[in-house]
Amino acid sequence: MAGKADFSEQEWETLQKGVTGSALLVSLADRGFFDTFKEVGALSKYLSQAKEKSASPLIRDLAEVRGTGFGLTTNPDELEKGATEALRSSIATLQAKAPDEVEAYKTFVVEVSTAVADAAKDVGAAETGAIDKIKAGLETAAPAPAQAPGAAQAGTATPPSES
Repeated sequence: MAGKADFSEQEWETLQKGVTGSALLVSLADRGFFDTFKEVGALSKYLSQAKEKSASPLIRDLAEVRGTGFGLTTNPDELEKGATEALRSSIATLQAKAPDEVEAYKTFVVEVSTAVADAAKDVGAAETGAIDKIKAGLETAAPAPAQAPGAAQAGTATPPSES
């Protein structure tokens, strides 16, 4: 099973950006002042539970995310593009480095996004559409980054931690 040590810093940031970008995409799909507080609380609660209870070391490590990878002034179109690109790149990275974690990551991202959408209690077409975009992003992997011949893969020298 893979964990944070199995990925380069850039790969790890992309994996986290896929998770948090998806949650933000859902949250911003239908903006409401009080809903935003509920959604942030739902995200925090879901991540806390995943950190404690997930069977996957990768998901437990990802649940410790501290930032979003997006700025407060990121416009919705840039957020959607950035989150979708992060999801596609994350799936490609996982397929190359930890194929047994691909489904766990997909499930985690969709469940986080759904928890955020459900927080406001009135999930509408905007949130549903955002979740559909997230699911589509998870199904279309970006090409894996090319590696120079003879170069060692980052993060492979450290064995995964035991559960």
